[in-house]
Amino acid sequence: MDGLDIAIHQSAHADLPELAKSMGLNEQSLRNKVCPTNEVAKLSVQEWRSMMLITRDVQSLRVMASDLGMQLVSQEVKQASVFDALLSFNKEQGDVAFSIQVAFKDNHLSDRECAQVRREINEARNALDVLEQSIQGQVGKQL
Repeated sequence: MDGLDIAIHQSAHADLPELAKSMGLNEQSLRNKVCPTNEVAKLSVQEWRSMMLITRDVQSLRVMASDLGMQLVSQEVKQASVFDALLSFNKEQGDVAFSIQVAFKDNHLSDRECAQVRREINEARNALDVLEQSIQGQVGKQL
């Protein structure tokens, strides 16, 4: 079990029955394929792609990119007011700190806890991208 398996599992379990139906798979088959401890049944690349397109959750792709020493950067950054973007980033930054605090409470970092911290870091990174875009959109304008 590694970070990629956990990210796929978390993404699928947001609404596994509906996801299975959308993917044209039997619910139990999908459940087996996304189980991080199952070494036999795994998603095909096409199924993984389909799952990300349906759920709009690319955390597993971010984990894979990180494993390869890369960073996934979204082409589309939503627009927000500078104030709203700043509040959102501050909230995400707090979520990162909280997830680290929870993860280290027992002085042991499990794979699942690491995946959760990484998810929060990526959400903060996305919020920071929105903040940067919002600031850039204000260049030359009166505030």
